[in-house]
Amino acid sequence: MNELARIGYVLNDLQRNWLTIWTAELLARTIMRSPIVRHDGPQSFRAAFTVSELRSMATEGGMKDFHIRRHQGIYRMVLSGTK
Repeated sequence: MNELARIGYVLNDLQRNWLTIWTAELLARTIMRSPIVRHDGPQSFRAAFTVSELRSMATEGGMKDFHIRRHQGIYRMVLSGTK
């Protein structure tokens, strides 16, 4: 991403932690009706990165001027930066 970006970049992804996995499991078992959503929702959170993993990957990828913002209420994180 850093090599392809001309000016900057934005990455929006799920944030993995015990609360997100537990909440996804709870919602999948109680509210969600679709079998696909019931399986894929919790699985998506299990496969997501943690904030520290995302920070490590950005550093290893040569990104220098970046920020990671967590959006706890919606269990998302955004990596953004400039070249």
